[in-house]
Amino acid sequence: SVSSGGWAIDAPCGTSRRGAPATDFDGSGRCYLTGPGSCDSNTDVDGGCTVLTTGPFSAVDDGGEGDATVSYSIWYDNTGGDTIGSDPGNDIMTVEISTDAGMNWTNVETLGPSGARSIGGWYVTTFLVSTFHDDSDGTLPTDCRMRFSVCDENAPSIIEAAVDSFRVEVTLCDAPCSAGQGEGDINGD
Repeated sequence: SVSSGGWAIDAPCGTSRRGAPATDFDGSGRCYLTGPGSCDSNTDVDGGCTVLTTGPFSAVDDGGEGDATVSYSIWYDNTGGDTIGSDPGNDIMTVEISTDAGMNWTNVETLGPSGARSIGGWYVTTFLVSTFHDDSDGTLPTDCRMRFSVCDENAPSIIEAAVDSFRVEVTLCDAPCSAGQGEGDINGD
């Protein structure tokens, strides 16, 4: 369990001095943040891991059709902005999906320990649930979850993360697409 910097929903107010976002991604004024508090205060993740887990969602509609597209905006900074901790650029954030009610988890992406996506800034990730689920039996899951984990596991460092604009969408065609009908099949393949 983390000693400080746990996930909460709040208005971001960082100035990048400590690596926290100054604004949310979607303009609503709020997002999930690690360690919200007074602006640029020492609220970063310290002493372990903090995990944000979504509620259950289905990869299909009520009739069992479709394949859900999951999208979210993510912010991660393990460098501390201009307030460098004793171990900058050495921790990671993981994003995982479970397609079996949280019994097993599969990595969707890892941010850090280095690279452009570990120095702050909002980034959008989009994927189909089927990418992370064996649907060889022809079915997609109805009890999925996502989790976002941020850890300060090495020497003390300044780590800030945020998640915003989480969406699950199932898109269906109203009519089957077939060659020559011009219903969604532009080149007849």
